Amino acid sequence: MCICLTACPVGRYGVDCNQVALCRAEAQNDPITGRCVCIPGRRGEDCGQSCPPGWFGADCTHRCSCSNGGLCDSVTGNCTCGLGWTGDHCDIECPVGRFGANCQLKCSCQNNGSCDKVTGTCQCRSGYYGHLCEHGENRTDRHT
Repeated sequence: MCICLTACPVGRYGVDCNQVALCRAEAQNDPITGRCVCIPGRRGEDCGQSCPPGWFGADCTHRCSCSNGGLCDSVTGNCTCGLGWTGDHCDIECPVGRFGANCQLKCSCQNNGSCDKVTGTCQCRSGYYGHLCEHGENRTDRHT
C-alpha cells in the first residue's frame, strides 16, 4: 500500500482533492485543511473582507500611523497625505511656498502674499489684491 502525496490544484483540498475551498480576493487555500490564506490587506474566513480603517498587512494585524487625515494603504501601511501635509506619516505641514496633496504644488502668490497650505489661495498683504496678489495701489504702472 502506498500513501502518495499529490499537490491539490488551487481551490481544492483534502483526500483525493475532493473538497472545494471557497477563498476570495486572490487568496490561496491550504491543500490539506482548505483554510484560506489571505493576502496582505484582506481578512476573514474566506478572505472576503478588507482591513478596517486604521489597520493593514497580513490578517490586518498592524496599526496604521497616518496623521492629519492621511489615508493608510491596507497592504503596505504607506500613508497618502491629505491637503496641506507631507511626510511618511503625514505629520509635516507644507513648507512656505508649497500646498496641496503631499505639498506637491507650488504657490504663485506675488508681493509677499501668503499661500494657504491646503488650497493655494493667496492671502494678500494690505494694499494688494487679485488671485495672486498681483494688483496693488502702490504699483507704479503708468498708462498714457
